Amino acid sequence: MGAECEPAKKGAMSTVATTAVRPKIPARYRDPFRPEPWAKPVANVAPRLVRDERVLAKFAEAHMESDPLADRLVEWIESDRSGNARSQFDLALVSGVGSVAEAPKALRDFFLEIDAAPPWLDRRQIELASRLFHRTYLGGERVLFSCGLLAGYVSSAVAKVLCATGALTYSASRRAAETQKFVCDVYGPGRMGRFSEGFMTTVRVRVMHATVRRRLLARGFDLSRWGVPINQADMAATALQFSITYALGLRGLGFHVSSEELDAVLHLWRYVGLLMGVRPDLLPTNEREAREQLRISVASQEGPDDDSRALAKALLSIDLVQGEGRVPQLLNNADMSFRAALARLAIGKDAADGLAIPDELLAKAAVVVTIPTVFGAECVRRCVPFGSTLAVHLGRRLAARGVHRRLRGHVPSFKP
Repeated sequence: MGAECEPAKKGAMSTVATTAVRPKIPARYRDPFRPEPWAKPVANVAPRLVRDERVLAKFAEAHMESDPLADRLVEWIESDRSGNARSQFDLALVSGVGSVAEAPKALRDFFLEIDAAPPWLDRRQIELASRLFHRTYLGGERVLFSCGLLAGYVSSAVAKVLCATGALTYSASRRAAETQKFVCDVYGPGRMGRFSEGFMTTVRVRVMHATVRRRLLARGFDLSRWGVPINQADMAATALQFSITYALGLRGLGFHVSSEELDAVLHLWRYVGLLMGVRPDLLPTNEREAREQLRISVASQEGPDDDSRALAKALLSIDLVQGEGRVPQLLNNADMSFRAALARLAIGKDAADGLAIPDELLAKAAVVVTIPTVFGAECVRRCVPFGSTLAVHLGRRLAARGVHRRLRGHVPSFKP
């Protein structure tokens, strides 16, 4: 396998996916208490974690579990010969399932579940998480890029799914922009209310995942080797990337993130994860649980391979700064070097080398210098009246402008 990702094999539904007995645990799974060398530093995230076989078995077996409710919805959409199924789904999402006359069972069941807000949901927590996101936007966007998207490619299993779609090698810029929109919508206005952009974008992403899962299984995705594509364990890990990894990354970059703000971020992504189809028992409720699950999730991964490196190279090659000429290109190169260095410092040398992330001394020095600079700015913000309010207002403007600029007029459909 060379610079390009290997696509999933075409053909009839794999016998593994249809008739063969699925193994309880895929071959990719590693004992998180015996991790590969690149993953050993993650033990520092939860150093007091005690081995619990029931917890480990639950997480390991989650690699073979999908999202049945969304799978049934997508099966109905793709098998509908009238061509009305997708428009009925869109209508139900935008106006409520009650607006669909004689809604089919798959559609009705799906929306009955997601329309019911859990009793623990606290919109004030979501607002607090939103304020943190916008207050720290410039640094947080880089943390999500480096410690979320880029670091996620360390898992060769996750890379296999992304490579099979071709999405992040052939259109990396567009997909990165759509991910940015998804995150900005989640943290945006509306507090994840039923008809907010955050809610509707999250549901569209869930349905997209189910569609990808269905198509990969039909093309012979190797279940025994890699587990179910976009499985429960990997979806839960994604929520961790956008929550605990994000909050710890902000702290590492010098931002002040209070325990209340960190809990608010976890609360938000507990709800987002639920809407995405993750089982409730795989969504942490506090920092301790999140740290422990992050350690188990990362340490149980099989390390990077050629597909991982192809994805990382594609992501690091996109143009973040638009414009013609030498200056925009220099700014883009500097920003991308900073992000690569931030990823290196976050995930460690072995993992970064496994992804072939450039190792530039000047860029790493820039990150190191940035940390006390951000810390100093945070001290000033906390002392100045209305400092936090101004930072949140500026962050919201920058987020809206950044998404608009990165999408370049493209309206994401979140369809494969």
